[in-house]
Amino acid sequence: MSGNGGDTPPLAAPWVMQSHPEEALVSFNNGSPIVACTISAMSMREARLRVKGALDVPDRVRLLIGADEALGGRAATVLWRSFDELGVAFDQGGESLSAEAAPSV
Repeated sequence: MSGNGGDTPPLAAPWVMQSHPEEALVSFNNGSPIVACTISAMSMREARLRVKGALDVPDRVRLLIGADEALGGRAATVLWRSFDELGVAFDQGGESLSAEAAPSV
């Protein structure tokens, strides 16, 4: 379930705060389009992303970070959204998924 704006809720997972934001990509609709984002916080289960046009991003996405890009990224569900942020929960297991094994998003 995703919201359409308002206050940004906390995510349930304990955060592993990063000392600086990390650049990544968000893909949806079977890999097209791909949108640049910044990971502001991330745990093994969830992430907070800064994304231009976050209100237009669908409820199912893939987060592509560094080496994960070649493996198809991590499938995730949008938990909440604001004008320029998304909170996402990674699919169970939290591991990277290969393009062949990953369900289309």
